[in-house]
Amino acid sequence: MRWLRRFFYSDDEVVKLADGLSEFDAGIAEELLANEGIIAMKKNMEAVYDRYWRPMLPSADNFALFVKQSDVKRAIEVLELALDPRQLRRRARERRFRRR
Repeated sequence: MRWLRRFFYSDDEVVKLADGLSEFDAGIAEELLANEGIIAMKKNMEAVYDRYWRPMLPSADNFALFVKQSDVKRAIEVLELALDPRQLRRRARERRFRRR
């Protein structure tokens, strides 16, 4: 779990690299980046739960992919052939995921 600690406790900001991915596509992108040594995190952006915290019917394309700011350029190079250009955020440097 050291990689998880390094991912969250760093001065290097986390940015949203891709949006509107299916869970399958997000998993493939995450694995492609891992093969290149880039730590990525996929997140379900529209998780809907009932009152007992059971997942309800999710929409098809609701996953986003996050990487560190320093890895954005390499991540775009790796993923530009695998993902639809509309899903890949070329201006990821401007759209930052803010931690609260």
